Amino acid sequence: MTGLFTLLESSLNLLLLLIAFLLLILGAYQDWRTREIVDWIWIVMIACGCTVHCLQIILMLINMVSIQTYLSTWLGNIVIAVIIALFLTYSGLGGEADRIAFIAISFISPVLKPLFSITDPKYDIIFSITPKILGTFFNAYLLALTVPIALFCGNLIRRNRKREYYAMTHQNIMKKVILYFIGYPRSTQRILEEIESKPWHFDFLEAYTDPSGWDFVFQLRMDTPEEDLSRKRKIAKNTQIHNKESIWVQPSLPFILFILLGFLLENLIGNAIFVLTAYFA
Repeated sequence: MTGLFTLLESSLNLLLLLIAFLLLILGAYQDWRTREIVDWIWIVMIACGCTVHCLQIILMLINMVSIQTYLSTWLGNIVIAVIIALFLTYSGLGGEADRIAFIAISFISPVLKPLFSITDPKYDIIFSITPKILGTFFNAYLLALTVPIALFCGNLIRRNRKREYYAMTHQNIMKKVILYFIGYPRSTQRILEEIESKPWHFDFLEAYTDPSGWDFVFQLRMDTPEEDLSRKRKIAKNTQIHNKESIWVQPSLPFILFILLGFLLENLIGNAIFVLTAYFA
């Protein structure tokens, strides 16, 4: 009976992982193409997570196994995910799909250790008390740090070929460095068409105001989609009215792709920050 229970438990955990990966892959593909994701992906993920976890709990009760640790781990994961979603909402740092994704993942995450966990007692304790969704969260943002590094390197290469795009007069060196990390200059030739066809693929780092003219702006918070689109259309039209040949833009990350990779990393090795600390501390 114990062998059958172990087999069923392993099968259900594998089922959770497969469903999560397939749905996250679909969400990442949609995010890459349009920066928009259909809601049913998250609904299915939450429904499947609840169903399979409930089956796990029923199996544990049948085999007279304590469910207290299991329930506290699973429900604690969900609570932390809601806190993360609220933080992203009120800080304006995350899109709607990103916030919902963390909540959906917390419902479907299996209650088990990473496949290649560190064999160190003190880190076993840390992993056991740290919600898995935190591992996915930190892993995703750690992986996303590669983007500004890539942008900076790309700007260093491109500025030798398009020096006119990088001519930033009256800007201090600190602002120039920041711009190199978060965006890049591009031609305004087809900017109006792109705003209509791909409105969420990039945002502007420059805006026109009377009487100051063009100046750099840093949009830290996300407004409503309607407000964002209206602002982008206005800036794009101003590039044509004032004959601006190039403008600095900030690419919008398909962040569900990084969440997918963060979830994969969490289930393989755990929280990457803990792992790096273990090896380099």
